[in-house]
Amino acid sequence: GAGGGTPERGEALTASEELLLPIPSLYLANGVEYPLLGLGCASGVRGQHVSLALDLGYRLLDTAQAYHWGYTEDQVGVAVASSGIPRHKIFIQTKLQPQHLGTRNTYAAIKGSMDNLRVDYLDSLLIHFPTCNDCVVKPEGTWKDSWRQMETFYKNETIKCIGVSNFNLKQLDELWELAEVKPHVVQNWMDPFHQDFEVREWCKNHNVVYQAYSSFGTQWKHQKRLSRLPILDSEVLKRIGKKHHKSVFQVVTNWLVALGVSTIPASTREDHLNVQHPSNSPHSQRADNPKPGKPRCPSLYVGRRGLQRNR
Repeated sequence: GAGGGTPERGEALTASEELLLPIPSLYLANGVEYPLLGLGCASGVRGQHVSLALDLGYRLLDTAQAYHWGYTEDQVGVAVASSGIPRHKIFIQTKLQPQHLGTRNTYAAIKGSMDNLRVDYLDSLLIHFPTCNDCVVKPEGTWKDSWRQMETFYKNETIKCIGVSNFNLKQLDELWELAEVKPHVVQNWMDPFHQDFEVREWCKNHNVVYQAYSSFGTQWKHQKRLSRLPILDSEVLKRIGKKHHKSVFQVVTNWLVALGVSTIPASTREDHLNVQHPSNSPHSQRADNPKPGKPRCPSLYVGRRGLQRNR
């Protein structure tokens, strides 16, 4: 099932001799190039960390309108504007705050995001959640109203691609039926012990790029109330990292990329940003024309018997 159960410990290990794999971009259904690795701009990530990530070579920035969840669009905007990097070389993705669901509110929120980010277009906009569970004031409308408004911005080329986050299968099916512009990206919680199999399969069948958040397992603290991150305690991942002289962070990043999953880990530490970056891998190279969901490399997966080679 999608992420059911608890992390397994001490499984038998069968790993590829070549763990460090190329980290390419994927191409969305509309032909837009979408990086497989980016910086998540929450969890304490501020402008100086965004600047550092850009200096290290990151080009995908994932932020959101929800300042009360730790995002700061305005600081991302300042970092991008002061980077000296041409705008078209930075992929900026933000997410619609649930309280802004509805036609008019979505319009205003998109304009507000572009002002905060100091841009005249967005590379990607996702609906952050399909409902607003903590809203003091009920949203003006539903995610369906927001989607129609997002389609308008997409058709006007003010947003290059659109998608959703935290949608379940039923909601994704509803979206697919009503959408004139089909979703390009689905962003959900995925890590080695919460693999979201069903939604990933849905994305594969519908030619939609799947993106993982909380890929190092922070949701085990937030949602499951565990005191420690099971990813960092995993003996399987530690052994793989030791074998290849890499950290658990890089093991997980390479595993996701091998599956064709885009990932956006948030980090304020230079050593973590460095170790997660593809150019830090001696085997790093760019694929010429990868297809959505089909990276040109063998994949590794953490199955019920541990990390294995997917042939």
